Amino acid sequence: MSPQHRLTLAHRPDSLGLTYRRVKLAAGDTAYIDEGNGPPILLLHGAPLSSLGFFHLVAALRSEYRLPATDFPGFGDSDAAPDFAGTLASYSDFVVDFWRALDLRGLTVFVNDSSGPIGIAAAAALADRVDVALQRLTPAERAALVVDYRFGAPPVAGGRASCRRRRSRS
Repeated sequence: MSPQHRLTLAHRPDSLGLTYRRVKLAAGDTAYIDEGNGPPILLLHGAPLSSLGFFHLVAALRSEYRLPATDFPGFGDSDAAPDFAGTLASYSDFVVDFWRALDLRGLTVFVNDSSGPIGIAAAAALADRVDVALQRLTPAERAALVVDYRFGAPPVAGGRASCRRRRSRS
């Protein structure tokens, strides 16, 4: 990422009192917030956002949970490797690598917007490490679907996902 696209000092997590870390992964040099203690909740942002979108959520929950929130490759303060494909599959592979690097287990995965398919695919790949996957729906999605992901099935099954259409209120 070029310097003109970097976060300004006023918008960096460390300037907001958040623990800000970096890890080198195949997808690129990755920036992430890592706050709190307790059961982990992995926060995955949508596009074109960054981990800073979770500032208020992290502030509210860090006394009870560990809250790693990554900037996806090419977003926020993370760099994408030159050969990073930028596909949904490559972002999902990145999430798998990220949570292996942090050795996260007993995990709740929180996704929204475009991070939904990325995070759910990663959760299915590492179902033995995931307890719950939560998807925050946009207003348009809420109008059409109720999504319920449960990861308690044997790891071979890769979890179970079900969607059902909400009945119209006529």
